Amino acid sequence: MDHKRKTEEESPSVEKRSRIDAMPRFEKELGNSVFVVVNEFRGQVLIHIRKYDEKNGKKYPTKTGAALNLTRWNEFVTWLPEIEDSVNKLSTGEEKSLRATPGRELARQREFGVSVREYSKVLVARR
Repeated sequence: MDHKRKTEEESPSVEKRSRIDAMPRFEKELGNSVFVVVNEFRGQVLIHIRKYDEKNGKKYPTKTGAALNLTRWNEFVTWLPEIEDSVNKLSTGEEKSLRATPGRELARQREFGVSVREYSKVLVARR
């Protein structure tokens, strides 16, 4: 009996192994309590971009964020040149955002003589 108890105590439980696997292998703060974290959970590598809260001096992940498995991460990484190009164009004013907010909607309506909704319908019809 003592031998059986010893092996049970030495081998971590499934719950404890899951917590060990979930420990971050990489962790960097982007700012405002948003972190990029790489960990392994249940045998799967995950890349998180997530907001964290702090309680009693410990950080805890919130539901606000995303977790990407390796397949999705690799796809995301292939988009980085396009993302950088879009960011550069938007930040230099070369390309204007089509995001519709009431203020922007009215400004575009005056600038182009057509609302973003009408313009979007034209784009969809062209497809």
